[in-house]
Amino acid sequence: MQVTSRALAKVSPRTLKPLPPNLQILAPVPLYRRLLRAHRKYLPPAARLLGDDYVKAEFRRTKDTDNPVHIIGFLTQWQVISTSDVIED
Repeated sequence: MQVTSRALAKVSPRTLKPLPPNLQILAPVPLYRRLLRAHRKYLPPAARLLGDDYVKAEFRRTKDTDNPVHIIGFLTQWQVISTSDVIED
């Protein structure tokens, strides 16, 4: 199956939940540690390996980013994931 630009341009029917008003963004290192701790606590070993590799790769990719808007967006979304119903620390 070939992915076309038309298929990529479709808008997802899912809506994003608004951010909690009292959300305080953690610094990158404590957030990174919180995510890995949550993986250790809640995920089975196979899923933990996959999740840990994904988190590490994402943080490594954005380590040298200079755009403050991108950094805030990145940290905010990972913060929301870390405080969601799926993973609670």
